[in-house]
Amino acid sequence: MTVTVIQPLLARNQREQILAHLKTGRPLTPLEALRRYGCMRLAARVEELRDAGEPIITERVVDGVRSFASYRRVPNLPPPQRTRERLLRGGRR
Repeated sequence: MTVTVIQPLLARNQREQILAHLKTGRPLTPLEALRRYGCMRLAARVEELRDAGEPIITERVVDGVRSFASYRRVPNLPPPQRTRERLLRGGRR
């Protein structure tokens, strides 16, 4: 299996590389993020992107007995609503 590393010319950190990947319209899984970008906490990077207003959805992929998340950017999706209380307490969805 050949893995193509996508590294945009100006991408300086994992969050920017992940956003550039998602902007191509392709989904990204935690294993692929680890292999391509060295990102061990994809969910945390996605949460940061969502907090910045990026329209990213999570899809659950079931592969036999395993399941994992797959993230995809949907340009026409309204930005996520963040409540003041959630942001202040640092809570999750």
